[in-house]
Amino acid sequence: MLTQEQINDLETMTEHSRYGKILAEAIKVWKEEKIIPHDGIFGVIAENQKYRLKDNRCCLIGAALVGKFVETDDILMTVCSTFNISTEEFFELYRGFDGICGNNSKAWNFANSVKNIVKPVELSFS
Repeated sequence: MLTQEQINDLETMTEHSRYGKILAEAIKVWKEEKIIPHDGIFGVIAENQKYRLKDNRCCLIGAALVGKFVETDDILMTVCSTFNISTEEFFELYRGFDGICGNNSKAWNFANSVKNIVKPVELSFS
C-alpha cells in the first residue's frame, strides 16, 4: 500500500513519455490496501487470459500487468508488446526497481527512482 505522499511523488512521473504508463498502472494496484511493493518477484500469474496478483506482493512490472490480457506465456514479451518497450528497456526497468546494477539507462534510472519512493520490501532468502 502506498501513502498519499508516495502517490503524490509518483504521479508526476506518470507523465514520462516512455515509462509513465507502466507506473500509472502499477500505482492503481499499489494503492490497494494490502498490496505491497516488493522487489525480486513479479507477483502475478496468468489466469483466464488475464494477469492477476499471486498474493499481496508485486514489483513495478508485475503491478503494471494486473488485469492485462495475457498475450503469450512469456511475461517479457507481454510487457514489451503491451507497453511498447524494448527487451533491453524491460530488463533495465526490472534491474532498476530491484536495485541491481544496470546500464544507468533512462529505464534503469526511472525504475530506480520509483524504488526510492515506494521503498519496496526486499526479497529475502533467510
